[in-house]
Amino acid sequence: MSDAQFDALVAQFATVFAPPFADISTKTLAIIESNRSVHRLDSLVVPIVQIKPQANTILVTDEDAGYTDTPFFDLLEIRLSEGLGNELHETQLNKAKQTAVESSNSVLSAALFSASVLQNGLLSSKTIYAFARQGLQLPDERSEEERKEIVAIGTLIQLLVAGKIFVEKQLGLGFGLDKIVAALEALKANRTIQNAKGVDLLEKTIAASKIGFSDPLSPANTWTALFPSS
Repeated sequence: MSDAQFDALVAQFATVFAPPFADISTKTLAIIESNRSVHRLDSLVVPIVQIKPQANTILVTDEDAGYTDTPFFDLLEIRLSEGLGNELHETQLNKAKQTAVESSNSVLSAALFSASVLQNGLLSSKTIYAFARQGLQLPDERSEEERKEIVAIGTLIQLLVAGKIFVEKQLGLGFGLDKIVAALEALKANRTIQNAKGVDLLEKTIAASKIGFSDPLSPANTWTALFPSS
């Protein structure tokens, strides 16, 4: 990456840390939104991973926000995790839940992005694993009834792209491959997913789980499997 490209990328992400801090997640997701094409998703994530050594030489101080001489990339990870968490878990209280299985559903696009950042080593966040645990309806995990199908499909997206990472991390809390396979089979048996393309995606994910997610799909191919016309 050239110095000019590095400077441009830093300048773009620097806006995430500028006051006011109330709209940090909006700013973060705006950067994702500007690179929304699934065919360019890894092309967005990989260069960010590549600049980590350089980016962490930039120290950011904002006493009002509570950080002093904090490496740029550390802050990026925090803010990105917050933004993804807000979208995956739909934490905006005054916003209706997105229950339609369509390409404009930001829960699904956030699930796709979260899979790419995991697969490429940009971010490992508890909020991502919590979403997957809800989607698989693992024990002691609560999911709102109206969100069950969307969260389940979002989890399938994550597993098809980055399933091996989820297995290695045991979904963040002691659930290995055998329980992931069983949870996927339970989603099928319980007919949690009604959307036809979602059902097809579930079958793909079950098949992938039985070989340990050893042959991951690209974000683009995963998205196209769910939304062929997008």
